Amino acid sequence: LGEGHAARSAGEIMKASVNIHPTAILDKRVELADNVTIGPYAVLKGKVFVGPGTRIDSHTVIGSDHGVVRLGANNHILPGAMVGG
Repeated sequence: LGEGHAARSAGEIMKASVNIHPTAILDKRVELADNVTIGPYAVLKGKVFVGPGTRIDSHTVIGSDHGVVRLGANNHILPGAMVGG
Protein backbone atom coordinates (compact mmCIF):
# COMPACT_ATOMS: atom_id res chain seq x y z
CA LEU A 1 0.00 0.00 0.00
CA GLY A 2 1.17 3.50 -0.70
CA GLU A 3 2.48 5.90 1.89
CA GLY A 4 -0.25 7.33 4.11
CA HIS A 5 -2.73 4.60 3.23
CA ALA A 6 -2.85 2.36 6.26
CA ALA A 7 -4.34 -1.08 5.92
CA ARG A 8 -7.21 -2.14 8.10
CA SER A 9 -8.02 -5.51 9.54
CA ALA A 10 -11.16 -7.52 9.00
CA GLY A 11 -12.24 -6.60 12.52
CA GLU A 12 -12.49 -2.94 11.51
CA ILE A 13 -15.19 -3.66 8.91
CA MET A 14 -18.45 -3.69 10.82
CA LYS A 15 -20.96 -5.07 8.30
CA ALA A 16 -22.49 -8.32 9.49
CA SER A 17 -23.02 -9.55 5.93
CA VAL A 18 -19.37 -9.10 4.92
CA ASN A 19 -16.99 -12.03 5.37
CA ILE A 20 -13.28 -11.12 5.30
CA HIS A 21 -10.57 -13.68 5.94
CA PRO A 22 -8.21 -12.55 8.73
CA THR A 23 -5.18 -12.64 6.40
CA ALA A 24 -6.75 -10.29 3.83
CA ILE A 25 -5.39 -6.73 3.64
CA LEU A 26 -7.72 -3.83 2.87
CA ASP A 27 -6.73 -0.21 2.30
CA LYS A 28 -8.71 2.23 4.44
CA ARG A 29 -10.27 3.65 1.24
CA VAL A 30 -11.93 0.37 0.25
CA GLU A 31 -15.75 0.36 0.30
CA LEU A 32 -17.69 -2.89 0.53
CA ALA A 33 -21.36 -3.49 -0.18
CA ASP A 34 -23.45 -6.18 1.53
CA ASN A 35 -22.86 -9.91 1.05
CA VAL A 36 -19.19 -9.58 0.05
CA THR A 37 -16.69 -12.38 0.72
CA ILE A 38 -12.92 -11.77 0.66
CA GLY A 39 -10.63 -14.78 0.79
CA PRO A 40 -7.21 -15.50 2.30
CA TYR A 41 -4.26 -13.27 1.39
CA ALA A 42 -6.34 -11.03 -0.87
CA VAL A 43 -5.08 -7.43 -1.15
CA LEU A 44 -7.42 -4.52 -1.92
CA LYS A 45 -5.49 -1.27 -2.30
CA GLY A 46 -6.46 2.26 -3.19
CA LYS A 47 -9.98 3.38 -4.00
CA VAL A 48 -11.85 0.12 -4.54
CA PHE A 49 -15.63 -0.25 -4.54
CA VAL A 50 -16.91 -3.82 -4.27
CA GLY A 51 -20.54 -4.41 -5.25
CA PRO A 52 -23.06 -6.60 -3.43
CA GLY A 53 -22.79 -10.35 -3.69
CA THR A 54 -19.18 -10.27 -4.90
CA ARG A 55 -16.77 -13.05 -3.98
CA ILE A 56 -13.03 -12.36 -4.06
CA ASP A 57 -10.96 -15.54 -3.78
CA SER A 58 -7.51 -16.08 -2.30
CA HIS A 59 -4.28 -14.41 -3.37
CA THR A 60 -5.93 -11.71 -5.47
CA VAL A 61 -4.73 -8.14 -5.85
CA ILE A 62 -7.38 -5.54 -6.63
CA GLY A 63 -6.81 -1.81 -6.92
CA SER A 64 -4.46 0.87 -8.06
CA ASP A 65 -2.46 3.72 -6.63
CA HIS A 66 -3.45 5.79 -9.69
CA GLY A 67 -7.22 5.46 -10.09
CA VAL A 68 -10.46 3.86 -8.98
CA VAL A 69 -11.54 0.24 -9.37
CA ARG A 70 -15.29 -0.49 -9.29
CA LEU A 71 -16.61 -4.03 -9.19
CA GLY A 72 -20.35 -4.35 -9.79
CA ALA A 73 -22.76 -6.83 -8.25
CA ASN A 74 -22.34 -10.61 -8.10
CA ASN A 75 -18.77 -10.89 -9.42
CA HIS A 76 -16.50 -13.85 -8.72
CA ILE A 77 -12.80 -12.94 -8.81
CA LEU A 78 -10.79 -16.18 -9.11
CA PRO A 79 -7.63 -17.05 -7.09
CA GLY A 80 -4.50 -15.20 -8.14
CA ALA A 81 -6.27 -12.61 -10.27
CA MET A 82 -4.98 -9.06 -10.55
CA VAL A 83 -7.51 -6.30 -11.29
CA GLY A 84 -6.54 -2.63 -11.69
CA GLY A 85 -3.44 -0.91 -12.80
